[in-house]
Amino acid sequence: MTLKDYQKDTLKVLRAFFSALDTKTPEEAYKEITESSLDMMKRLGGQRGYARPSLDTPTVAIKVPTGGGKTIIAAHAVKLIAECQDREYPFVIWFAPTDTIRRQTADALKKPKHPYRQALDEAFAGNVCIFDLDEVSMITPADIANNACLVVATEQAFVKKNKEKYNVYKYSESFESHFASIHLAPGMDAQDEDATHPKFSFVNLVHSRRPIVIVDEAHKMVSELSKETITRLNPSAVLGLTATPEKGNNTLYSVNASELFDAQMIKLPIELTEFRDQWEQAVFAAIAKRQELERLADSELAKGQVSASACSLSGL
Repeated sequence: MTLKDYQKDTLKVLRAFFSALDTKTPEEAYKEITESSLDMMKRLGGQRGYARPSLDTPTVAIKVPTGGGKTIIAAHAVKLIAECQDREYPFVIWFAPTDTIRRQTADALKKPKHPYRQALDEAFAGNVCIFDLDEVSMITPADIANNACLVVATEQAFVKKNKEKYNVYKYSESFESHFASIHLAPGMDAQDEDATHPKFSFVNLVHSRRPIVIVDEAHKMVSELSKETITRLNPSAVLGLTATPEKGNNTLYSVNASELFDAQMIKLPIELTEFRDQWEQAVFAAIAKRQELERLADSELAKGQVSASACSLSGL
């Protein structure tokens, strides 16, 4: 699948950010990228600003309108981030917003002919393993050592309010082989019977692998609980995908709807009115347009009622 120009531009900006981390802090790199040109500053507008996450993990989001191919961008970004971190085979946690989307995403990533999987296979020469959250007990040390491993999950499965409720925190013999060379580290849960060794749990395994975390619909994961959940995984990087970024998402790049239209990703005509740095006018214009549409709808409804009355009188 050939990427659209705006998708290539998005990946170029992501590479610039992660490459800059060799000599800069995430906050410094973010500022350098987002203030690099007038176009970049216009793209982001009021969305610009870096909210420092816990542990100073590089955390950024990209804004792509619905239908713009956020997932294919993320699939390509996995290799990009891994290269910048000098990792041959990264471990990836891919958060989907719901269980339904989780299963759909996992199914798509598993299909050899799907563009998402083809992007990953090309990036890692076919050395790719995809696991749904329900399949993590099948992961072997050899899978992790010789493949880029992606686990598709939901945030809810990692929330720590009730650790016994979720399997990711439970002891499992299926993970024992992974812990032959893993030592207890800050942030890990210890074994109940031996507080000097890590519990054989999936969340401890993830913590030890310093995963790249992909967050689909990142605007839904900006709460303190969400940040705590992600921090607990000890990520090496966090990349959010969203069409509607919230404050605190650290939006690095914003794709305009007109770019999707130019790339023929949107078939309907788009009419845009720009209000540069004048949000009040945008709000007033939106209210006026809504009132106009309401009047139009009322008019069409009245016409329909008249037509129905006429049909009734004529015996139709």
